[in-house]
Formats: sequence, structure tokens, C-alpha cells
Amino acid sequence: MFSKERLLKKYRNVKAKNGIVVAIFYVLFFCIRDSLNSLTLGFINSNNNLAGIKNILFIEPLNQGYGDLFFQTALFKYLSHHGYQVSVLARRGHSQLLINNPYIRGVYFWKPYDLFKILRSKFLLVGLGRNTFSETLLMLFSISSKKMILDEDLSLWISTFETKPNTLAWIILVSTMLKIRETSLENFIPEIFFSKIEKDFVDKEQTSLNIGIIYGVTDKQKRLKKMNNLIKYLSKNYPIILLGAGDHLSAQGIKGKNYINKLSYRETLLKIAGCSIILGPEGSLVHVASSLVKKTLVIDPLNNFKKNAHPDLFSRVLVFSGDEDIQMILDSF
Repeated sequence: MFSKERLLKKYRNVKAKNGIVVAIFYVLFFCIRDSLNSLTLGFINSNNNLAGIKNILFIEPLNQGYGDLFFQTALFKYLSHHGYQVSVLARRGHSQLLINNPYIRGVYFWKPYDLFKILRSKFLLVGLGRNTFSETLLMLFSISSKKMILDEDLSLWISTFETKPNTLAWIILVSTMLKIRETSLENFIPEIFFSKIEKDFVDKEQTSLNIGIIYGVTDKQKRLKKMNNLIKYLSKNYPIILLGAGDHLSAQGIKGKNYINKLSYRETLLKIAGCSIILGPEGSLVHVASSLVKKTLVIDPLNNFKKNAHPDLFSRVLVFSGDEDIQMILDSF
């Protein structure tokens, strides 16, 4: 059901962000939720014989962020490469990452009409059993479909994600359960796909030097204390644009274009693709930037970028640990 190590890890992560009281309540909620999900999983007939089933519906975990879905685009390409037709049940906002993706047959949302279509269809449902109760119930009532519960074997789930970068871990886990033999997993890299109109927009943006700074982040642990001073210095010497979402930025004294809270996620991706350099904290936008921009500078005090990123994308970025690397960041321009 759940391990002591997993509970302690969650407790430490939440405590670091929100304090002891919130961490205790979170862990209690996690235990109750996992217990209910585990009981429900007992009624779900997860299938061992999946040979010949090529119509997959991947249920995006409801609790994951944009970055996780970006990592999973490598999995969708991998499955398509092996003859599977992949559809995705996604959160509407997150679906902006999937637009124009040639390896995805269709996208469904958590709305009654789409859920009704899923319940009537014959899929191989691929999802988690311990993430949210909604996902577990969907698999329970999808009687016509076969199911593959990725965290049913919790030891396999934990060992895979603890020993491999997240991008590759998704592929390894699914290929193991589907019994697919593939040796060159590194060939499947997360990607964003643009339409012709979007490519034309990016080409116009790239005609001039643009430095994109991802400043609007809500996670306090990922903020650089001296970021304002860094931005002010860079804005005096380079054309910069500010990107992201958040309410903690004072734009006084900063020359440049401020797009914080003014763009959709998709529009932000287009702005990023048009930049010459991207600088920002570890998060979904710098992960996407590493696949789109020639030079990406990542501020990563928690050392998460390497753990999450595809090895090829990690090799293309410069990673800085935090405030003590300010001069090194400046020297890289």
C-alpha cells in the first residue's frame, strides 16, 4: 500500500515548503487516500494478457504538473513507434503541451461527455491507482476496457523512478509492463510541436537577440533571492523579456517586456522558442526551453533538473545552484 520511506519523503518535502502542521495533515490525508484507493483497486481487474491491444488511453495523473506531462511526451512517441495508437485524458490547461503532437490520436478532458465516451469505448487504460480517487473510479467503471495500473507493483514503481530520470522512468515502466523490448530508449526525447503559423511567429521572434527570464514562480524554494538585482543588471545590457506566472515581482527599474501573468502557457512556449537564451529556476518552462532554445541557464538549488530531465536535454543546459553562482551566471552571457 505505502512504505515508511515514502511517507517520510513526502513529510520532509511538504514540511520544507509549508511547515510541520501542514506536513502532518498532508501525510494523514495521503494515508487515508491511499487506503481507500487500495481497497478500490481490489475490485479492478488489471490485466496481465495485453497482447494485441494497440488502442491506449493514458490517464494523466491529476496531481502532476506541466513538466511531468512534457516528460511523458517521450513515452507517447515511444508507444507510437511500437505501433500503439495513443490518446490522453488530460487536464484542459495541460493539454496546451499536446497541441500538434503527431504521436497522439486524441485528447480527452475531465468533463461528462468525454468521460461517457471513455466508459463506452474499448481502451487499454494506463493510469495510476494511488494518485487520486477519480482516476481509480474511472478505471473501475470502464468495464469494456482493459487496465494497466502503473503503481500496482509499488516496489517496481519506486525503484524505477529512484534509479532513472523521470523521462526515461515512464518509458521503462510502461515497456516493462507491456513486455516491449527496446534498447535505445534515449532516442525518445520530450518534444513540443508547433503549427506552421506558430513556426512563422517563432522565426520572426528569432530575428533579434531576446533573453527570456522565467521569474514568475510560486514555489518559494525555487526563487533566487538576488533575482531582482540580476534582472536589473541584465536589462541594462541586454534586451530581456520576463515570463512566468506569479505576483511577487516588482518591475520597477527593469527595462524590458514584462509578460508575467499576461500569457497563456502555450503563448509562453512560443515566446520561449523565440528567445536566444533562457534563464530561470528548475520547473516546467526551463525543461521545455531545454528542448527549444540553444542556450538554457537553470537555477536549481534543489538539484532536481538532472533527476527529471532526459539525459540529452540535461547535456544542453548550464545548471547553477543559487545565489552564490550570480557571477558565474553573468559570465555565461
